[in-house]
Amino acid sequence: MSWAWCPRWTFYPPRLPWRAQRLGYNTALRDLEYQEMSFNKTLGLPLKAKVNLTDSLTHEKPPEADLEEKVALALQNRYEVIAANEQYQVNELNHKLTLGWYPENTFITRQARYDMEKSHHQMVSAERNVELSVRKAYMDMHSAYESNNVLGKNVERLQKPMTSQGALRQRHGHQPGSGKRP
Repeated sequence: MSWAWCPRWTFYPPRLPWRAQRLGYNTALRDLEYQEMSFNKTLGLPLKAKVNLTDSLTHEKPPEADLEEKVALALQNRYEVIAANEQYQVNELNHKLTLGWYPENTFITRQARYDMEKSHHQMVSAERNVELSVRKAYMDMHSAYESNNVLGKNVERLQKPMTSQGALRQRHGHQPGSGKRP
């Protein structure tokens, strides 16, 4: 057998079996239902409530903010930082009082010093976590704005009338039913 007798082969990517397509479709429906329930939870509505949006969503450029000022404000007002700072102050005072009553080399004074150092570490950790969360929220806000702009342009592009594949084939010389490709 000679290769000259073999027709020219055109390889197309394999199509997914209908069961795999159905699985993807069902997964998308479940994801949509979950997102709707999450949206309702955010609004304080029953999870299964149906919401009809009547207004279009608009977005504005996020305001520029002095990030250092916002971090300082969060460090002053966030509960976890206030609680950790108060606990450190209590443990520091306890350590000073313990040193006034007991010798430095006893178990009680060592335990008080350990508690004070541990609460100091927790205070510093809480401050870092708050600073990180403020900076991340600021970056997420800007990322969401940029993503929304890009996705909006994609939606506009997709809403424009598209030339059908059949019209493109006819324009380039393919006659329907002839079996010939350009």
